[in-house]
Amino acid sequence: MKTRPILIILALLSFGLTACKKDKTDNRKTYLTIHRHGSGTIEYTYDDKDRLTDETIKDARGETDLHLAYRQFNAVGMPQRVDYIFPEAVHQPYILVEYDGSARPVKIIQYATDGTAGPYETFTYVTGRVEYRTFSSGGAQQSSKIYAINNAGNVLSADFFGDDGLLSWRIVYTGYDNKKAPTHPYKYLAIALDEVPNFFSANNYTGYEAYAGTTLDAKYSCTYTYNQQGFASGRVTTDLVSNVSSEEFYEFVER
Repeated sequence: MKTRPILIILALLSFGLTACKKDKTDNRKTYLTIHRHGSGTIEYTYDDKDRLTDETIKDARGETDLHLAYRQFNAVGMPQRVDYIFPEAVHQPYILVEYDGSARPVKIIQYATDGTAGPYETFTYVTGRVEYRTFSSGGAQQSSKIYAINNAGNVLSADFFGDDGLLSWRIVYTGYDNKKAPTHPYKYLAIALDEVPNFFSANNYTGYEAYAGTTLDAKYSCTYTYNQQGFASGRVTTDLVSNVSSEEFYEFVER
């Protein structure tokens, strides 16, 4: 007569374990680990707190061109120092990063290997726009980049100005998909690190136009493949004039 209650208890335990297992899977996050492109590979390494600690840039032969080491994390997990480690040990500069209350970088100061402060960069955030400016160590503005961003978190355009304040070139993104882009873990810091725009856009751009000043210079289309988590795992970029294509691949890990 006790068999039925025991079976019910076992069934409930089984359901509970399954639910817990499901919750654990749903709570895992996806992290970019490798970006393979025509010129080489970028590898991303994380610590046991899921913070990006190392970014290794390799050429097409697999040899390291540059290693970025993220250090001195603040209370919200953002790196306050990034070391630029080149194969030649004599040249090891670094940057120090300051953040606002929303964990966005607002100022970056460059330091030489001997600790001498040099040029610096600033970030300004206004509705629908991010303004990035570079300055000499004496405070003279050298260049600027202005990114227009829509409500979905995607870059609409990127304008690049020289030290004369004139528009040198422009990128206009003509469309986005509704899938998740392989974003850089430190988002707007990727601007200073010269990462491509989809590394801080929420979705994947499907086309863009390049302008030399205000003159149209080239047009491209992009198609993607996706993994089971809905992230872009590959991109084919095609020049719409020459019809020449290039391909990139992204690898991820769930933690």
